[in-house]
Amino acid sequence: MPASAEMRLAPPVYQVDGVDWDSAAGTQYADFRGRIWEMTGVANAEGMPIAAAVKGDKTASLRKLVRKIGVLHKVGEPAPTTYVYEGHTYRTDCTYIDAAGDPWTHDGTWDPEPPGVPDAPSPQYTRPGEPEYALDIPALVHYHGPIHEQTS
Repeated sequence: MPASAEMRLAPPVYQVDGVDWDSAAGTQYADFRGRIWEMTGVANAEGMPIAAAVKGDKTASLRKLVRKIGVLHKVGEPAPTTYVYEGHTYRTDCTYIDAAGDPWTHDGTWDPEPPGVPDAPSPQYTRPGEPEYALDIPALVHYHGPIHEQTS
């Protein structure tokens, strides 16, 4: 069998940027856009574990999944619920009111790299009836701020 056709098994744990990731076959991760990726148990020629999108035919190395596509959390574990921006902590389970009095709620998606804040994924928020107009926290603060938590 030619070397290029050899199957390489992925290690059960793989480190990306100093963080250990479970890369065993069948492990699933959700990305910032809500897509599910499943570890294949196979590694590429560089030894990096490969993940496949559960829906569709996309594949990516674990490194690309973490650095470029953006892994949010392992399926079955809770997603992050807080986000810190400019010294303020924002929660995904709260409604925020903008300067015009409009409510904004977390839509379940995250922007992997909001403008001006690289490598710091931000939850996206929408107004009622406008699901296509999602803004991450930096944009919401910039264009509609100041914002504050809705109180009952």
